[in-house]
Amino acid sequence: HGDDLLWNHSNRVFLFAAMKGNLNQIKYDPELLYISSLFHDIGLTPAFRSDDKRFEVDGANAVRDFLKSRDVSEEFIRLAWDAVALH
Repeated sequence: HGDDLLWNHSNRVFLFAAMKGNLNQIKYDPELLYISSLFHDIGLTPAFRSDDKRFEVDGANAVRDFLKSRDVSEEFIRLAWDAVALH
């Protein structure tokens, strides 16, 4: 739903966050970090933008809906929602 700029930015977010986490010896779930990185700015796109919410919340709602449609655990969904909404 985004363009190449958004795709590349989101992948860089993941790579830099993973590098920083590894450098600081912070334990993290790489899959959760990746999916949260991919969705963190998706609320800026017309397909996910709402008229009444901040883009961060729109992105969080999008990641929640995506993960729910794939039978992901509620805990993982909550963590992804929080990560995107609070980024």
